[in-house]
Amino acid sequence: MTTALSPVILMEKATRALSAAQALLDLGDFDGACNRAYYAMFDAAHAALFASGVEKLNAPIKTHNGLIGMFGLHVIGQGHLAAEHGEDLNAVQRLRRIADYSGDFVSAKDATWASQQAEEFIAAIRAKFAMGRGFAAVICSVISLVPRGRDLPRMAGQPLNPFAAEMRATGQYDRGMPSTCSAI
Repeated sequence: MTTALSPVILMEKATRALSAAQALLDLGDFDGACNRAYYAMFDAAHAALFASGVEKLNAPIKTHNGLIGMFGLHVIGQGHLAAEHGEDLNAVQRLRRIADYSGDFVSAKDATWASQQAEEFIAAIRAKFAMGRGFAAVICSVISLVPRGRDLPRMAGQPLNPFAAEMRATGQYDRGMPSTCSAI
């Protein structure tokens, strides 16, 4: 079974990739740490684009350059995050390319820097788009305030919360959510 992408799933993936980057740093695998730091940022950038409505659940951006370009245009360019975050994403991608595709090795200093940038990048996206650990709970709380059944408001034929079905399907409502979410 394939689980659809969503900001919630992508931020979980970003957090796991960041943890892996930090573990690989501790093991002295600096190339691996850069790879995981980049993918932590990559997944968090996807989450930001989904959350801001630029990227659609049924049409995710499929290339690295496409994602970075859209992130720069819509998240950095529209002032949602500081320009340094876009620059850091590009710099960590360059380090990942060295680590993955060249005979050169990434230094401990560069790998440590990449991991730190990934941590700051994820934190900035969580803060800006309210995607911390309580992200799903906040969505559930908002959904619980609207009427049920045929009285549920629709916007241009779309459900009020486009992530509700995916959150139910992946058990997001069951992960410590308020009881009002289980009624949805």
